[in-house]
Amino acid sequence: MVLSANDPRSLRWEGGAGRVWDIGTSASWNGGGGAAEPYRQGDEVAFDDSATATGVSIPAPVSPLGVAFANRTARYMVTGSGIGGTGGLRMFGGGTTTLANAANTYTGTTLVARGTLLLAGSGAVSGSREITVSSSGVLDASGLAAGGLALAHQTLTIDGCVAGDVAATGGSVVQLNPGGRMTGSIRAHASTIIAQGTVGGHLSARGGAVIQVGGT
Repeated sequence: MVLSANDPRSLRWEGGAGRVWDIGTSASWNGGGGAAEPYRQGDEVAFDDSATATGVSIPAPVSPLGVAFANRTARYMVTGSGIGGTGGLRMFGGGTTTLANAANTYTGTTLVARGTLLLAGSGAVSGSREITVSSSGVLDASGLAAGGLALAHQTLTIDGCVAGDVAATGGSVVQLNPGGRMTGSIRAHASTIIAQGTVGGHLSARGGAVIQVGGT
């Protein structure tokens, strides 16, 4: 197979002195060729424990093919502009990552398989169609400027833990499975809530919302 110079690459974050995730300028990534490389729009990117810097600054919006956090002990902090595009974001290393950047508009799935994903300030995942928190995952939205997770035309599936309130609108679905738990309240407007796990706060519905508590 002959690869074009414009084909998406798989890059691993190194950080470097600038700690900058920009487009085509800063050599903050390792593509397997030895020398550090810059990111190009559409590349697939990963973050693990091997980086020299775990602060990631995004000066302008980026649109990667996908984002993977495989960190176990390193704690990543993402600031600056948002992450967009059609890709998704996965956390599976068991570590902690904070999105304290601008709103992330990527439309792919957000999967917290293992570890803790902290959303702070404006760093919501407002474009992600499906958000899944597995049994070993934690999604902490209590630090968002909105006071919690605001869903619009999205599906949130919880087998692990979600910290903070959840407001579901626009036909969203919140599926809190047995063994899953929420520390805050759920407010639903024209959406569906299936609560088979533990809710620390209140359940409220308006505008034709449907709330089902317990088994089917």
